[in-house]
Amino acid sequence: MISNAAAYYLWPTVWVGSSPSSVLDIDVKMLGEEVYRTDLPVGIKVKVLREGMFIFDFSGWPPGCAIQNDKPDAFDAMAAVILQRVAVINTHLACLYTALSRRQHCALDKMIVTPSELISLKSLDDTGMSFGDLRVCALALARYPSTYTHSETAIFDWRINQRTTLVEVGTIAESFKLLVAILQHPTPHALLVTDLFARSCKAYEDHNYSLCLTVAWAIIEKLLQLLWERYVEQNHEREIDGVKVNFINKTRREKLTESRDFNASVISEILSITNTLPFSLYQEITKVRQTRNNWIHDLEPVSREIAETSVSMATKLLNLADGINLDVPLISRIHE
Repeated sequence: MISNAAAYYLWPTVWVGSSPSSVLDIDVKMLGEEVYRTDLPVGIKVKVLREGMFIFDFSGWPPGCAIQNDKPDAFDAMAAVILQRVAVINTHLACLYTALSRRQHCALDKMIVTPSELISLKSLDDTGMSFGDLRVCALALARYPSTYTHSETAIFDWRINQRTTLVEVGTIAESFKLLVAILQHPTPHALLVTDLFARSCKAYEDHNYSLCLTVAWAIIEKLLQLLWERYVEQNHEREIDGVKVNFINKTRREKLTESRDFNASVISEILSITNTLPFSLYQEITKVRQTRNNWIHDLEPVSREIAETSVSMATKLLNLADGINLDVPLISRIHE
């Protein structure tokens, strides 16, 4: 049986709530201090520590709650639960980066979590943790004085001296407010596309522009299809010769929404002509689609500019189609 709770450390390392006046004589035990706690209305409980550890108790959220491992297909079922947790946490990261940008006007290098980077706990306040990543393990031990050598003070330890950013409690609260809106979204794909969005942003900052583009395009194509289905539904009745008729019946609807005749290219053209898709978005989406096709079929290189455009288009379509308003600033940096 997998644990009920999972956690991650924000990377690069930060201070949350407040930072010490001086790290020369820091009491590292303060890293483990709780600075924020709340119960989300979707059934997830969260807690945040000063060291930047975000803990989620999924026991009240059915897609992510622990399951028994005594069934023949238990492995795949448990893996599916873990991936649901990863999706929630990556979505929270996108929400956190948005809140940081809007409230504190700052940006961090992007991260996403993978199953191996999750910290497993039995509950929100459990002190026992298990790890699949050595760096994460080292961060979790930073609050214990015994993990520092006698010949050096904490200021020289990378777990302390790299904490240059302070994340305010108000920013944390705003990030969870954004997360709740996505988890309560009426469309079933909201969590998936925001998880993909976080991955696309990370790929951009890793200079993996082809991955950034293809992931962003998956979001764009899904949301174009959603806009198209709504347009078809809105026009299923028409007044002809003064009489309302079933203009788009079941057979016609299936042809319009399920056949391969109406691909992303055709759909974007029609949505643009009908002013459902703003012309500026149509122009940029066309560039992204063409570049994506060139990459898929001929492995043509993807530029940084078009990758950035793909993320921008995904951002705008999330807002236009789903009302999901994220604003993740992208950073271009060479790490040496």
